[in-house]
Amino acid sequence: MTWIDLAIAGALTAAVVVLPGIVLAVVMGLRGLGSWAAAFPFGVTVVSTASVAAPLIGLSWSPLPVVLVTVVFAAVIVAVRFAANRGWRFRASQPVNRGHWVVAAVVAAGIVVAAQVVVVVGAPDNISQTFDNIFHLNAVRYALDNGNASPLFVGSMTSTSGGMWFYPTAWHAVAALVVQATGASIPVAANAMALVFSALAWPAGAMWLTSELFGRGRSTALGAGLAIIGSASFPLLMIDYGVLYPLHMGLAVLPAALALALRALRITSPGRLPMALTVVGTLGTLPGLAIAHPGALVAWIVFFSVGIVFTAVRAWNGSRSSGQRVLVVLLVGTYAVVAAAVWWVLRPPAAARTWEPEMTVAQALGEVSFASPYRAPLALLVAILMIAGVVWALRARRRAPLYAVAALLAVGGLYVVVAALPYLDVRDVLTGSWYNNLPRVAAILPTAVVPLAGAGALLLSSGVRGAARRARLRGPLRAVATAGVLLIAVVAALLPMRTPIDTAQANYTLNADSPLVSADEMALMRRLDDEVEPDAVIAGSPWTGAGLAYAISGRKVLQPHTLMDITSEMTAINDGLDRAVPGGSVCRAVDDTRVRYVLDFGTREVHGGNHPYPGFSRLAASTAVELVDQEGDARLYRIVGCA
Repeated sequence: MTWIDLAIAGALTAAVVVLPGIVLAVVMGLRGLGSWAAAFPFGVTVVSTASVAAPLIGLSWSPLPVVLVTVVFAAVIVAVRFAANRGWRFRASQPVNRGHWVVAAVVAAGIVVAAQVVVVVGAPDNISQTFDNIFHLNAVRYALDNGNASPLFVGSMTSTSGGMWFYPTAWHAVAALVVQATGASIPVAANAMALVFSALAWPAGAMWLTSELFGRGRSTALGAGLAIIGSASFPLLMIDYGVLYPLHMGLAVLPAALALALRALRITSPGRLPMALTVVGTLGTLPGLAIAHPGALVAWIVFFSVGIVFTAVRAWNGSRSSGQRVLVVLLVGTYAVVAAAVWWVLRPPAAARTWEPEMTVAQALGEVSFASPYRAPLALLVAILMIAGVVWALRARRRAPLYAVAALLAVGGLYVVVAALPYLDVRDVLTGSWYNNLPRVAAILPTAVVPLAGAGALLLSSGVRGAARRARLRGPLRAVATAGVLLIAVVAALLPMRTPIDTAQANYTLNADSPLVSADEMALMRRLDDEVEPDAVIAGSPWTGAGLAYAISGRKVLQPHTLMDITSEMTAINDGLDRAVPGGSVCRAVDDTRVRYVLDFGTREVHGGNHPYPGFSRLAASTAVELVDQEGDARLYRIVGCA
């Protein structure tokens, strides 16, 4: 695969999400940056809804359900708009010809983030050499093979008993459409997804949120752009750690979803959109967040709850009667009950929420204060901008800036809780929705930091302009000085990113020592579609990466993931394949499961663990199998002992 293949896959990824989303945004009345940014959460909602609806109406997973859902949602928006306006009147929610600096900042930040992602990935078809990637890549293949990308179905890949009745599959649904449309490999589609949501969705949404809170000035755009390219904990951390592709998607579209929600709460100006449309648009982002990843929806609840407090206080102070105040209390109480219920229901099982605190409270507070969570290198410029933004917001004493400060305190508080709180039951209540896992909460922080960095640039730029006036800089000299300051700022933002980029890049490097799949193992898996019959199943330890043969070659495997229901047939094969004899229990299991081959990738596991598979440990000396292909120490055997 070449970089051109990745570019094509990236373009199709953007099209799959943006085209339905932009239709809804434009019909709703959004224009300019707002329509582009909102297209991503809207598009994710369309794809998510289509993935659920398609099997219910007898359709296989393809672009057709996406088109149908887009038409239905557009019709709903048209009906709401017609009712709200008492007629058909389209007026842009904001002038299209304003905010050129904001657009320029979005483009520039997107280019830089795209370059960062390309450096991390290293090659178009490299894979993340991490534990969770076994499931994610195989789940895309499973959706393609079954024509079903529903969150109510894909979990059956590893839970045939129905124990995993829901799994967030928006990411897998989009990736499957990209593979269908382009013929790209699943690894290329995964990297295209990382590129699009990192470099297109995230900068646009973060910049729109900043503009909604602090305006669309040059300084604001510059400060937000610097924070976008200089934040280590998002988006790169989510394509490094885990790998957490679904949460990466959800958090990438979170700022745009939040920008709409703040309009609905009147924290920011609603523009010319009727309240009904703003509310419908806000609600329209929620299914996408939930089916991208529930952790993204709970993050939205955090930001929205802060806004609810501001709106409730304003409504209380503006109430003219006790009845109105009772209504405020009832509405806020109802929201609190619903939010708490969602917060509780969306928590993963207790067995998955086992991460412990990793640092002291003082260290966690320091990481939040310097905008450098999860032990990232000190992002000094971003920290200065953020702190200056807090100062500017407190001085302004307006609702939107004060909201931004409160949101930072809320998210920062959650980070301190998950990182350091020793009271584990309280910690579990507050951060269990993110598995009590520090990196997941760290990835939320930039959504609060970026807007304040934009505000900080407002404060600092006034000082810079004052210094320029005192120095009597004019004409070309002032232009050169401005360019110099800008260059220094960009370099200062990017320098701390070197370590996070290098760390993430190590997880995509394909060589003899790669932790999940080595170069030899990958080369062998890429030949499997020529050596293994389409209806045959391949056995092998998923802990060694052998399970990824499903995603890479398209040939079915006995265990597509490490964490799955293990049947008695699987146990018989895993424990005794090397001793298989005709008529024995192993051969009966082989016949029942259609296992015809076995991959031997040795004993090195992705996490350096030890999960013995006795039936695969002595294959080289077994008469039950014969060698078909070999690349280095990676071997493919055919089962012959059951003939």
